[in-house]
Amino acid sequence: HFRQGFSCDQCSREFKEPSPALLSFNSPLGACETCNGFGRTSDVDWARVVPDEALSIADGAIAPLATPSGKGMFRDLIDACTNLEIAIDVPFEELDAEERLQVFEGNDDVGWYGVRGYFDWLERKRYRVQARTQLARYRRYDPCTVCDATRLCEDSRAVRIAGQDIGATTQLSIGDLEAWLRA
Repeated sequence: HFRQGFSCDQCSREFKEPSPALLSFNSPLGACETCNGFGRTSDVDWARVVPDEALSIADGAIAPLATPSGKGMFRDLIDACTNLEIAIDVPFEELDAEERLQVFEGNDDVGWYGVRGYFDWLERKRYRVQARTQLARYRRYDPCTVCDATRLCEDSRAVRIAGQDIGATTQLSIGDLEAWLRA
């Protein structure tokens, strides 16, 4: 049988034809879609959001809400806690997992968008310096689990040279890469 193009004989998956753009994380064709070619993803760092779990919600346990710009959301949180019967005057560390989840993720039944909703709102306002500052203050960066921090998309990582994918070669030290290239 003759087949034109690139495909896997075992799974019949079709692949894009290799090109310089496909093999570059600086190109939309080659960059991992999850991390956009950065090799890491960001998420809310809940340890920064609640730096002192000995504080109660009423005493400012949720750090971004204990600021002048967080007053409105703080009132929304207090209303939601009242409706959900979540104690606001006990240390945050004493809240159970379900109560914490509702504080962080929200509850549509009471119209509470959650602390995550606040960060989603900030993401939409990233054009403002204050929003970017708030986001940076409460973010953490983790290696991308989709591309294993290689920064390349799946089709790029499917290209193999001497049995090794291009993403794996980016993880080699200079000395190991030189030895691999010579071999």
